[in-house]
Amino acid sequence: NHKLASRLIDALAASTLPKVQWLSLSAALDKNSLALTGKAASYAVLAKQLTALKEGSNWRNVEVSSIALGKDGYVGFGLNMDFEAQAAAGKAE
Repeated sequence: NHKLASRLIDALAASTLPKVQWLSLSAALDKNSLALTGKAASYAVLAKQLTALKEGSNWRNVEVSSIALGKDGYVGFGLNMDFEAQAAAGKAE
């Protein structure tokens, strides 16, 4: 459902720190789960982003993987997490 996906992306954007960029997103809407890749300006920014997601009411089971310093100086990473139904319902935190 396009509206569902749009609301979910809006909720993710509201939870994303300014120095983090999402590069890809794959959603299993029937399982309330997301798989993303992204990059952060530093390891410290990545840590803050993970904390923000873990403390947010829209996200649960936040797991990071494949952390690597890129040639561009950014920290690349993979992320898997589940979302609460409220995130897809348009009630972003």
